[in-house]
Amino acid sequence: MSINFRILNQFKKIYTDVPSDGKNESLSRAAINVLRRERDGFLVYANDELFAICDTTIDYTFEFVRSISIDDFLQFTEYIKNEEITKFHIWDLHNNFESNLFTIKEEVHLMETYIDTDLSQKYYLANTFRSTLPLLRNVYSDAFNILDHNILEKWINEIKNENWFSLDNIYIVGEDTPEAFLILRERSPHILEIFLFGITTNYQKKSLSKKLFSNLLFLVGLKYQLSNIKIQIWVHKSNEVAYRLYEKHNFKPISIRKKYFVNL
Repeated sequence: MSINFRILNQFKKIYTDVPSDGKNESLSRAAINVLRRERDGFLVYANDELFAICDTTIDYTFEFVRSISIDDFLQFTEYIKNEEITKFHIWDLHNNFESNLFTIKEEVHLMETYIDTDLSQKYYLANTFRSTLPLLRNVYSDAFNILDHNILEKWINEIKNENWFSLDNIYIVGEDTPEAFLILRERSPHILEIFLFGITTNYQKKSLSKKLFSNLLFLVGLKYQLSNIKIQIWVHKSNEVAYRLYEKHNFKPISIRKKYFVNL
């Protein structure tokens, strides 16, 4: 069956429900923020139904909104090629493709554990910092070496517009100055997500990641003292240091996303 594709660059904000469990996500946060017009990108329709979302923040990165057939994909690539888009990435959230069809550029694992409610023997840093947007901006910029003011402000605006975002769920710890931070997302009463964890530059090479992460988890455990709460985090498989860190804290992979590179 022939598909009539079209690209839509101008569209009203589209809001979509986000599942309470990360493993049930059918769209990434990046794609959702394209729909919300909070990230650069465009939509691809097929016979007047939404077919794919393209994030153009860095390059062309597509996500299909549902499982598609090989024939659908071939027609899509022919259309995209005619639009002079010959190199792009695909985040596969629906297991549409076999790994040997394209080059895998990234693989991201959703890891999960239960909150440790045995807090009696835990040590944590004496100093916690009151969370403010200016402080979050500073520690994020430092930890991830974000020097471009526009990129930094875009990230701040994007995250503070998330409906789950709260300064109460930002944890910043250190001795005299901030050393690490963690942004927590409450997905449901029984599932939390570590949206972001970072260590500031001066402490990244001091073998403190395990201690700092333990300290932050300790603070989360103090707030959520229920034994049936799961905590999740997305981590790139290639980030071996982070992966091992989370494994040491009993996180185990429960879902995988793969990003493919396509060169037409």
